[in-house]
Amino acid sequence: MLSNVERINPYLIVNDIGESLNYYVKILGFEKYVETPHLGVVERDGHQIHLMRSQEEQPAHRVWIGVENISILFNQYRKKGVKLFQEPTNLSWAYQMIVEDLDGNRLIFGSGPKLDEPFQDGQE
Repeated sequence: MLSNVERINPYLIVNDIGESLNYYVKILGFEKYVETPHLGVVERDGHQIHLMRSQEEQPAHRVWIGVENISILFNQYRKKGVKLFQEPTNLSWAYQMIVEDLDGNRLIFGSGPKLDEPFQDGQE
């Protein structure tokens, strides 16, 4: 059984979340979806761009991929030995896991947050 891909959202590295959110909202016409100290998400016409402050010297590229069911993918990838950067984690904006490709690029697979479980937003 496969989990359908519902959307793909790019992550862009920015210097200042607040300034970037302001630009995307006031100048580019997006709506603010999420704002934390290290992550801002803007949305327009159902499509999102994730704005992230990098805490790494050489930031890896990141792509957010919305899927129906993280658990299915997690079990498939674990059996195949996929390198996990972050196991499934419940955050206020998504239930997600992060895998790394051979070059260190990170694919963030996410679905809606689990509202019946506590959020772990401190693990951004």
